[in-house]
Amino acid sequence: MAKIPSIFRKKYTEKSLNKRLLAKIYIQEDSKFIKSLFKKTKINNKDFYTIDETKSFSKNEQKRLKLIAKQIKKQKGRIKFLPLVAFLSIIFVISFLFIATKNFALKKFAKSYLEYTFEAKCEISKVDLKILDSSLLIKNFSIADKMNPMKNLFAFDELKLDFNLAQLMRKKFIAEDLSIQEFSFNSERTSDGSLSQSKLERILRRKNKKLLKQLEQQSENENTIYAAIQGNSSIQKIQSSFLNSFNSINPQSLLEQNINSLKTLETSKNIQDQISALNSKWKDYPDEINQKITALKKSADSVLNFDYAAIQNNPAKTATALQNISKLIEDLNKIKTETTPLFSEIADDYATVTNLSKQLQNSIAQDKKKMQNQLAEIKSFSLSSNNLFSSTIESVGYSLLGKYYPYIKKGIDYLVNMKSGKTDVKKEETSSKKKSYQRLQGTNIEFKNDIYPSFWIKSISASGYGAKIVATDISSDMTKINKPLNIQANLNSNEIKHSGKITIDARKDSKEPLCQAHYNGNNIPVSYNSEQQGIPSISSNADFTFDMELTDNKTIVAIGKGNLENLSLWTISFEPKYASDIYSDILAKIKKATISLKLGFSEQKGINMKITSNIDNQIANALTSKINGELASIKKSIEKEITAKLTESTSPLTQQINSFNASYKSILNSSNSLNDIEKLIKKKQKEMTSKSNSSNEIQDTLLNNTNSLLNNLKQVIK
Repeated sequence: MAKIPSIFRKKYTEKSLNKRLLAKIYIQEDSKFIKSLFKKTKINNKDFYTIDETKSFSKNEQKRLKLIAKQIKKQKGRIKFLPLVAFLSIIFVISFLFIATKNFALKKFAKSYLEYTFEAKCEISKVDLKILDSSLLIKNFSIADKMNPMKNLFAFDELKLDFNLAQLMRKKFIAEDLSIQEFSFNSERTSDGSLSQSKLERILRRKNKKLLKQLEQQSENENTIYAAIQGNSSIQKIQSSFLNSFNSINPQSLLEQNINSLKTLETSKNIQDQISALNSKWKDYPDEINQKITALKKSADSVLNFDYAAIQNNPAKTATALQNISKLIEDLNKIKTETTPLFSEIADDYATVTNLSKQLQNSIAQDKKKMQNQLAEIKSFSLSSNNLFSSTIESVGYSLLGKYYPYIKKGIDYLVNMKSGKTDVKKEETSSKKKSYQRLQGTNIEFKNDIYPSFWIKSISASGYGAKIVATDISSDMTKINKPLNIQANLNSNEIKHSGKITIDARKDSKEPLCQAHYNGNNIPVSYNSEQQGIPSISSNADFTFDMELTDNKTIVAIGKGNLENLSLWTISFEPKYASDIYSDILAKIKKATISLKLGFSEQKGINMKITSNIDNQIANALTSKINGELASIKKSIEKEITAKLTESTSPLTQQINSFNASYKSILNSSNSLNDIEKLIKKKQKEMTSKSNSSNEIQDTLLNNTNSLLNNLKQVIK
């Protein structure tokens, strides 16, 4: 006989075989197998059952016999108290530790998870989980608003939950009722609800990694949809389109558009160096020449203003005066010798500068003419976009959709999978990869029908501080309970009212939409602070209604409308300033508006959102009308500004031209002064020479007369 367990090599009576072997084998196929091995034989005239010693067994049969023998041996023997005591001690310690730490651990986990989700402090004063009583109590709960740390996002005084312990032991969470007392939104806090910087950074790093992983796992179509959402949320596109409308009536824009074709700039560049060199060449000469002429004039004044009448009868002094005049003439001739070539040279340079200046002025005149022709072509003004206000709101809407799209997509997928019965696709894929095997037939045990899903809260109610929320039949399998999820909420705070209803029907055979939602809000504060030029900032109190449906094929259709009261619109100033002032004045006069929303989503077409408003045309028409009404004065203003800008751009060159002209004028005046001094000196010289000659003639006549008289006297004396 092959080597088999000893219990199968023994002989048994029919009674002992049944009691010691067959009764301890619970799998029917194993029992039949063992019974077939034992054969009835007679030993000493008694009936016994044994296995034939000559029988051979395969390796698989030997393994099977060893496994059955092992299972049979486990069924016999008395209780072993030492292992039992050790086991019970371990159970006691685990139970004690669980009872002692369950509330602390649950509180710690809840705070950590909620702070990770909301990125703000979570505070819970008490958590009390009673397993045997099947209840959970949470007291003084609050979660701060990360955007306003001194206020709570929501809070409540007490939460009570009664659950089914028997179903919990079967890994199912079934709760009859969950009630929340003194529930509130946006309540005041006594301490700052911001997380520490290090903790917040850790949370954001985890979220970013998770988001990147989700984006990597997205299909190409999902990435296309997400990119489209991000593109539509770009406020810069709206701003660019709006501001470009003013390019044709913006002097700065016109100048920038034509900057490369302006002759003035090219001419200025070409003559800049030449005029600069000439200006540098002559800037020091006027002072040098003036100093020499001033000294000459001083000498000339002393000579010219001398009282020659007093010395006209004194030949010696007269001769000295004539010598002084001759010396002055020599100095004059010396200066003339030095300056005459300069006067001639600067006259040539002046002609050059004058010609260059004319070129510059001609270029300015041509550029002005070109601008005037361009302005003449502007017959009227029109905006490139007539839906600035609604486009701004659309952009904000797309921005929010882009932020929450991964969560919206995840929620839609979950609801669709719930209805199709595929709530955990990954789990199914994992289980399908496991090696399949078939267990031998055993005893069939039938239970009553399972009517409970894995998760079911039959009723949730929350009330307090103007808030009331009721939700029924929140479950993981609506088909099993045959009831849809219904949520109704009413929130009233400081004259602000919110009311809404959501129905989610994920029953497999239901013909109703997968999700239906209705929202109504009154006196809702609306605020948008734009940091872009031309894009209006918004502040208002609004009334909204919104309806949405989600179908089984992941298609969303939503419509909504709103009335904006006490509306304030303003914007950051932009160029041209006159257009910005007109635009700001129009926005300031608008005090109410209506908006309409149409939203569609499908996996094939992505998200399409359209918002319209009654004030879009009002803004566009008023702006167009006012600018067109002032177009003539606007054109004059533009022409004036362009002229000023051209003058400003040529101002350094003009200053150099003026500086050269001043040098030329100074030198020219010096030349004229020199000529005047020369004339006066020569006139005085001629006059003195004439007087000197007259005096000599008189002296000669007197001398001759005297000599004649003496001769006559001599004749008389003789």
